[in-house]
Amino acid sequence: MSYRIIEKLPNVKGIIAATPMSDEGYANILKHREEIKSILRGDDKRLICVVGPCSAWPDTAVLEYARRLVLLNQKVSKNIKIVMRAYIQKPRTIKGWTGPVNQPDPLSPPNIAEGIRYARGLMVKINEIGLPIADEALFTHNA
Repeated sequence: MSYRIIEKLPNVKGIIAATPMSDEGYANILKHREEIKSILRGDDKRLICVVGPCSAWPDTAVLEYARRLVLLNQKVSKNIKIVMRAYIQKPRTIKGWTGPVNQPDPLSPPNIAEGIRYARGLMVKINEIGLPIADEALFTHNA
């Protein structure tokens, strides 16, 4: 078996350092995880509603959507736990654009390194706004 490195991907520490998250952001993650666990166990009687775009692109529209969800969440949070769908890939797409993690600009060539930076930055911003995030981890065609 042989292989060839075309482009080296950024390492995890470098990605995190380039787009850090605040202490409040980390606290948000822990709070949302505990609330969702409580709902799934049945201890919290709210419903979970995962809502959001098919793909988390473009970032300006996604962040506007997140800000609107925060306002909606203030109205429904006693009965519903809103989780924002922020999918960064389109794993079932066989032809065409496969999502911002692979190609952050669908009109430019694929660039996974830049897509990783895009996805991290976007998810940090959504989390800092105060919303939990749902994403998929499927790699059906990313050989």
